[in-house]
Amino acid sequence: MSIKLVSINIEGQKHLENVRELLERENPEVICFQECFPETIEDMTNDNWPYKFFVPTYKVDQNEQGLKYSADRQWGEAILSKLQISEKTVLRVTMEAYGPDNLPGHGVDNHLPTILLATIGGIRVGTTHFTWTPIASVTARQRDHVEELLKMIKGEELVLCGDFNIPRGNEMYQKLSEKYLDNIPASIESTLDPILHYANKDNPGRLKLVVDYIFSTPKYRVSNVRTVEGVSDHCAILCEIDKLI
Repeated sequence: MSIKLVSINIEGQKHLENVRELLERENPEVICFQECFPETIEDMTNDNWPYKFFVPTYKVDQNEQGLKYSADRQWGEAILSKLQISEKTVLRVTMEAYGPDNLPGHGVDNHLPTILLATIGGIRVGTTHFTWTPIASVTARQRDHVEELLKMIKGEELVLCGDFNIPRGNEMYQKLSEKYLDNIPASIESTLDPILHYANKDNPGRLKLVVDYIFSTPKYRVSNVRTVEGVSDHCAILCEIDKLI
């Protein structure tokens, strides 16, 4: 069985019309969102993707970035599907001083990297919004989180996508790509939108980094990988996934 998947960091409610148009045009079986509100999920997908798996990762400050907010200001990650979702799993790389019922505010030093795993049509799909670092650097915190992530998913056959906040080629990327196949074509120079990303606002295309990925294990074939600009501050990533074994 083959499924079409799209992964997008949608940046809250800033780009909803763009995202909606993409979903209507591409009509994927599976959607992986990062930086989304639960209300957004219901509003955008309706009955087209009836199976929904949302997990909050932190609370957004009321005045941050001029965003509109959900009632409880929680945003996080989601997997949405046309096909039934089974075997839902939530892996929190670190809880530090927080818990799922005591989420931190949105900040670079308290972001809780979380992995959502779901089995859809016999395919194990995961998504994450991983630890942010300044100026594409590597920090001790991110390094610890990558080590913990690799321990937590060791032995899992899966396709893991999302916004990793890890530039292609750096030390943490090497750690991940030693264990998992990076399916983003080498010809793709950036997954940051050349205009909508804040770093490119005044100088379009200035910041070029691949930080969004679709990693996989040998059990799966990921094909027809492409990016779509003009959707959010990160490009949407689309692919098709087949189970080989």
